[in-house]
Amino acid sequence: MDTFARNLTRGISILLVLALLTPSLTSAAPKPLKPEQVHSRLLKRGLGNWVGVEMQDGTAFVGRIIRIDDQTFSMQPHNDPQVTAIFYSQVSRLETG
Repeated sequence: MDTFARNLTRGISILLVLALLTPSLTSAAPKPLKPEQVHSRLLKRGLGNWVGVEMQDGTAFVGRIIRIDDQTFSMQPHNDPQVTAIFYSQVSRLETG
């Protein structure tokens, strides 16, 4: 009986450690950005500065802010002469620092 209690205690301890080590699903998912937040953060960063953008479809760009409009902004990706226009509503993640 003593070995049963010891094994039960050991099993519960292992389960508790595993439960504490696994990340929570709510903390793993980032909050979605609102278009107003993207616009505000880009205005704060300013023209000519570099940003990293991740789109809702999974593509990512790093580039310089060329233009900031009401619904879109334009950036020139690193090592690319073309300017890319992006809608604020398409942005899922924005790195400004």
